[in-house]
Amino acid sequence: MDNTLIQYLLIGLLFVAAVYYVGKRLFPSKKNQGGCGKGCGCDAMPKTSK
Repeated sequence: MDNTLIQYLLIGLLFVAAVYYVGKRLFPSKKNQGGCGKGCGCDAMPKTSK
């Protein structure tokens, strides 16, 4: 393998990992959210305004 190809593959892998990390931070999973909507998993009911 050419050294340049290996460098591009490593850069590509780092880029994909960075995009995945940023995506997970910006779009957290909805299944872990509890009642308060902060994503902590507590059972608190959200406040409703009348």
